[in-house]
Amino acid sequence: MSAGDGYTIQRFIDSIVHGEDVLDKKLGAVKQPTLIIWGREDGLTPLAMGERFNKEIAGSQMLVIENVALPQLEKSAEFNASLMRF
Repeated sequence: MSAGDGYTIQRFIDSIVHGEDVLDKKLGAVKQPTLIIWGREDGLTPLAMGERFNKEIAGSQMLVIENVALPQLEKSAEFNASLMRF
């Protein structure tokens, strides 16, 4: 996003709008330990999508970071600490 890659972002949004989510029926195949970190204010990919990932990936853990859209950028210390603990 910081690189201004509007094309990639638009294709991602279009795939969601048209119901062409490339992850449909594939998340259940993930067997590795999985940590899902989501920003509650993410306007591009809503929290409901992260919750779906968490539900479909058996044994996954989800961390929602408050008051940010992109926790890896906006709260990088908290994001990185959570990742390292995981």
